Amino acid sequence: MGRVSRCWPIAASLEAMPEILVVISHYDARPARALGELLASMEEHPAGADFSVRIVVNQARERKGPLPATRLPVEILHRPNSGMNIGAWEAGWRAHPDFANYLFLQDECRIERPGWAAAFKAASQASRVGMVGESLNVGWEKPWSRLRRLQEGVELPGHELNGRRANRVDVYLDYLRRCGIEPGATARHLRALVWFMPRSVLEDIDGFPIATSYGECIACEIGVSRKVESMGLAVRQVHAESFRYISHGEWVRDPSGAVRKRTPVERRWG
Repeated sequence: MGRVSRCWPIAASLEAMPEILVVISHYDARPARALGELLASMEEHPAGADFSVRIVVNQARERKGPLPATRLPVEILHRPNSGMNIGAWEAGWRAHPDFANYLFLQDECRIERPGWAAAFKAASQASRVGMVGESLNVGWEKPWSRLRRLQEGVELPGHELNGRRANRVDVYLDYLRRCGIEPGATARHLRALVWFMPRSVLEDIDGFPIATSYGECIACEIGVSRKVESMGLAVRQVHAESFRYISHGEWVRDPSGAVRKRTPVERRWG
């Protein structure tokens, strides 16, 4: 029988430091119920690898509210609300840059089966893999020019250029160029719900850009995958089936295997 994996306090000695830091983003303007359910699912399903946990709270208010109780030894970092979940992830790994690997989660995630941490670690160790997630947005695996035509007439908040509403693709390309990120041939990317990256890759891409608007946050999500691939490294799902090890409350996989956002009714009662 193999050694049982465990969750270590971050303050453990370097000799005992696990290979994986799980960084969880939480926005305190929302109820902490989802965060509590994620932590409970981490307790329920053995990870298959040792890990530590850091919760990064994006603060909408100055007063620090209570967080769910857990038997896991977690460290909590409070920060101003900027950059949404990717901003929280950036702060989380920068605060402890000594781990070999980082698993980034939104608080709406749920662990679905045992061996979840081991699966991501194994997938990341395949040749020339730089980034692993649960869901590739293959719907955007199209030339940017075609995506721009498909998005004509679509209006979203936080998608402006020079103070005027703009085609969302133009907003994303503008942000990528300002960040010095090569857009590549298509906008294929890993959704920023679950990301796993070795420290070496995080250091090579200089971490994550910090967005200041909704449109920039989407561009940042695309840009991280593009930046990893520009280094000649692959971005891939941990399993051929999306959300195999870690699910997300906003997304559902149909019997056909297609991934879509849950309807408001599904989110309320799911």
